[in-house]
Amino acid sequence: MEASRSHHHHLLFIVALLALIGPAVAELCETHDLANEVYLYCSKTRKKPPELPCCEVLENIFRITIDSDPNCICSLDVDSIFLLIGYGLNHLVRLYAICGGPATIEAQKIVDGCESGRWIPPIG
Repeated sequence: MEASRSHHHHLLFIVALLALIGPAVAELCETHDLANEVYLYCSKTRKKPPELPCCEVLENIFRITIDSDPNCICSLDVDSIFLLIGYGLNHLVRLYAICGGPATIEAQKIVDGCESGRWIPPIG
């Protein structure tokens, strides 16, 4: 019984530790997947405001970009699916602002950096 209780405490400790560490792990920028999500959820926003699924995609993109990978948004601009939509990065910032994005100034600065060549998207 005592060994079982000790084992149970170890498992609880590991679960608690993972809960603390999990959110701190940076999300990866999977450019093609993000571009596909923009295509699926945001491509109909030319004539109407973005809906919640689009806002969630944009929030995710800019969170990854601002928190861990400034090249993430720059890489979108060279993705074939993103190019099919015909949006520029500045349009995504505008949509993000309409959605109430909490970091629109930072988002715009990074997009300006993409356009000036300060952030260079990886090729391939």
